[in-house]
Amino acid sequence: MFDRITKRIADSGIDDAVGILLHGKRTVLHVGLGTVVPGDPRLGAVQPDDEAPSGQLHEYHVGAHVALELPNTSLASPERLTRLMQSNNLTVADVLRHGRYADQHDLIDDVELVEMAGGESGWNQISVTVSGRPSRVVNWTRMRERLRYTLFGNPQWQAVLDLWLDEVEKKHSSVDVVIKAYNPCDLMAALVHGYDEGLVRLLPEVQGALDLPGVESRMLSGQLVWDGGAIPDFETTVRSVYPTVGDWGIARATGTVWQEDLALLELLGLRYALFEFAPDNGEGPWELSSSEGKLVRNEAEKRNPPDQWWASVRSLSAFLETIEAVPLIAAYRKAMVPVSGGDQWLVIDGPLPEHH
Repeated sequence: MFDRITKRIADSGIDDAVGILLHGKRTVLHVGLGTVVPGDPRLGAVQPDDEAPSGQLHEYHVGAHVALELPNTSLASPERLTRLMQSNNLTVADVLRHGRYADQHDLIDDVELVEMAGGESGWNQISVTVSGRPSRVVNWTRMRERLRYTLFGNPQWQAVLDLWLDEVEKKHSSVDVVIKAYNPCDLMAALVHGYDEGLVRLLPEVQGALDLPGVESRMLSGQLVWDGGAIPDFETTVRSVYPTVGDWGIARATGTVWQEDLALLELLGLRYALFEFAPDNGEGPWELSSSEGKLVRNEAEKRNPPDQWWASVRSLSAFLETIEAVPLIAAYRKAMVPVSGGDQWLVIDGPLPEHH
């Protein structure tokens, strides 16, 4: 199939492609197309299309024609690769290369190609890996814009990371920074698709590093944490935000799920936390926060057990051990029907069934 696709797109002016073969309970081939060269005689005339991404009209039309000609093929955005892998618990079985991607095998490894095919090296709404140094102004500015774009809907991480990067910019202008962020802003989606297995990979996460020598280096780790307080009934709390499964489905479809998710997290005593680690800090990490536009480093409280640094910071796994989530998750799953190859879901509207 990959060979058929590459031959077809070559006729229309696209010589480069990468294929990500996914395998698990089902097998999926996700193909990322290269770009056309303006003036290429193979390019035909195309009509403007509002659905085409900005600056990619020819590539969009080539992909659309291939999807129409080949059976069981559909046009998709790069982000769909991530959704396919998460919703179906698929892993990368092989990475196929064509054109310059085959020529650059020694320069671009398979891991980086998968990230490129999934949009992580571009403008991705939920996942991004970025790097840069302040002295390279254009690259640094673009890196920060891409990070803000991915962290939309997560004001805590967005504000704190902005302040942390401001500090790096002032103190270490010639030092490299690498940040990887996964920000789905949808706790219910993570629980529905991963509660039995694979939950960790569906949860929001930030990993970052400041590349300084010795004790001056820094590592960042961001995750959902529980404040350790009394938990209201889980099902009742979810119903107060999403009265029906359909309400959750509508929020996802209209792009407002992040707003409902913030409300749900607050009711459950969950929040986005960001921690900074230093090699010489044996007292534990700092929890980063913001106050009046300034970055604040909150020191650990030296509690027992040793890995519980603050009274108000407990792991999400500890939270999940405290609640009864299985009946509600089962009800959500029962109301969902997979479409578009299983990476998207239709939700059948109606009241959630009562559990006794």
